[in-house]
Amino acid sequence: MEPAFEIQNLDRGETIEIIAEGELDEVAWESLKARLVRLIGIRQPTLIRLDLRLVSARSSPPGNWIEAERAASKFGGEFALVGPPPNLRADE
Repeated sequence: MEPAFEIQNLDRGETIEIIAEGELDEVAWESLKARLVRLIGIRQPTLIRLDLRLVSARSSPPGNWIEAERAASKFGGEFALVGPPPNLRADE
């Protein structure tokens, strides 16, 4: 299944949720990370959630989400991963 992304504005834009679905290759992961950082910089949400529950277990995630975490923290916001399968958990 090709990757797909749904972006939802919640709480009047204070929370942005990105739902990723399908199989993501290395290029798709890097593109997603760049899009997250750009979206955070433009919208400056209090919370940005990345929901990976529908991502294929065959996908290999990036080692970390540091860029998104840093971008969110510049504006006092938070970045959160939601429900990734065990093999998609971010490095601690």
